[in-house]
Amino acid sequence: MGDYMGKQIRVLLVDKHELLFGSIEQTIAQTNDLFLTGMVAAEEAALEMCRRYEPDVLLLSLNALNRPFAETISDWRQHCAHLKTLVLLADPDETCIRTLLDEGANGCFLKEEPPARLPEAVRAIMRGEVWLSRPLVEKLAAPFAAPVDLLTEREQALLRLIALEKTDGEIAELLHLSERTVRRSLQRLYGKLGVSGRVGAAYEAGRQGLLDNSP
Repeated sequence: MGDYMGKQIRVLLVDKHELLFGSIEQTIAQTNDLFLTGMVAAEEAALEMCRRYEPDVLLLSLNALNRPFAETISDWRQHCAHLKTLVLLADPDETCIRTLLDEGANGCFLKEEPPARLPEAVRAIMRGEVWLSRPLVEKLAAPFAAPVDLLTEREQALLRLIALEKTDGEIAELLHLSERTVRRSLQRLYGKLGVSGRVGAAYEAGRQGLLDNSP
C-alpha cells in the first residue's frame, strides 16, 4: 500500500479541454512527491505516454476517450499494470460514479474543486484508498439503479428515447402522452435509476443494454 513512499509519484494528465493544464501543472510543481510526466488531449497520445513513461497515476477526463472507459483502462493496464486512475469530472451527473468504480477507476475528482486538493486525491489512491469529491460521495449514497426487468415497459421506452436524445415533446408524441405526463414519468424513472437527469439515465440505458433494442 505504501510502497510508493520514498519516490516521486509519476502523474499523466489526459483531458481534451486544455483549460486545466496550467493550474494542474502549477499545483503538481509545488509538491515534492508528485511529478508530471506529461499533459495530452487525446486517447492515442495518452497510450503512447503510458508505454513510454509508465506513470503511476492517470488523471483522466472522459472527454478524451473514443472508447468505453472499461475498455480503455483495460488496454492501458496491459502496458502499465499498476496504473491508478483518478477520473476528472466536469459535473457530478456526467456519468454513473458507481459504474466507473466497478470498471476500475480508483477515484473521481470534480473539476470545480480547488486544484490544491488534487495532490491529496492522488496520494490517497496511491495508498490504495478510493477518493471521491464530497458531492460524489453523496451521489454514490443514492439507491442502486433498478435493473431493466424492474422497469415498466413505458419506463424502458422512455429510457431508450432519452438515450436517442429525444425532447420531452418528441417523447410525448411518440408515446401518445402529454408532456406533463412525460415529465412526471421521467422523474419517477430517474428515482428508480438513482440518477438526477438525462445524462445519467442515458448512461444507464447503454450500460443495461437497452440501446441494443432501440426502435
